[in-house]
Amino acid sequence: MESILYGCVPVMISDNYVPPFFQVLNWSEFSVILPEKDVPKLKLILMDIPLSWKGQ
Repeated sequence: MESILYGCVPVMISDNYVPPFFQVLNWSEFSVILPEKDVPKLKLILMDIPLSWKGQ
């Protein structure tokens, strides 16, 4: 939630995390959610997101 307050895109790295208000908010539309196995590729994954990205 803090990242949204600061105008940043939330990046969640977890295999089991349930974001707040998931019943109401479609987090995949405004955040990046990655499994823990992708941590070594994090920089590459984030750099590959186009600036005009509108969610999945």
